[in-house]
Amino acid sequence: MKLEIKHLAPYLPYKIKGRSRNTGTMFIITGFNSRNSITTYGDLDMSDFEGTQLLLRPLSDLTKEIEVNREKFVPIKKFKKTTLLKHVSKYPFDFKDLEFERYDVMLLLFQWHFDVFGLIEGGLAIDINTLKL
Repeated sequence: MKLEIKHLAPYLPYKIKGRSRNTGTMFIITGFNSRNSITTYGDLDMSDFEGTQLLLRPLSDLTKEIEVNREKFVPIKKFKKTTLLKHVSKYPFDFKDLEFERYDVMLLLFQWHFDVFGLIEGGLAIDINTLKL
């Protein structure tokens, strides 16, 4: 598995952070360019796709208090009736469990930087809980 545009694109509107595998430099990703490089604020080419790891939350954090934009909350409590509720108690679960999740739920998972593609397990993302920010 390798990091692809399809993994990165859903997170772009929500100031997703990345880290260069080579230098350890952390940055906010703003997009990507025609040279297949990640771009950041100031349009710096910080890393190519293969050299970038996203900073994401594991799905197990859905039942824990998180902080987003200075607001603390338990994500699973923000959802009303959803299939996600059935599976979260059985974590770890197969990422295919998200396959038929509602669009509005998926948008919130991207906004809150949850790993919906299994990138942490694939070594393409870093569990944000393991970093000292």
